[in-house]
Amino acid sequence: MASAPINVVALLQQIIREHTPENIWIDSPLIGYHVLGNTNRGEIGEDFIRRYLGNCGIKVENGSRVCPVPPNESPLP
Repeated sequence: MASAPINVVALLQQIIREHTPENIWIDSPLIGYHVLGNTNRGEIGEDFIRRYLGNCGIKVENGSRVCPVPPNESPLP
């Protein structure tokens, strides 16, 4: 009894589809965020918070980056 020939490419495509997670970004208004690098995401997040707080009437200033606390110093006063 001979078996039917297998289309290996079609089989592999089917298995890939079954193992591919659903893309939550399809049709999302925020798809642009998904394609950005981490640096850009951080800048967008900071800008969003700054503008959001400003719109709520909370004064916001641009801060500077903080340096790490030396090992033997407490970050608390």
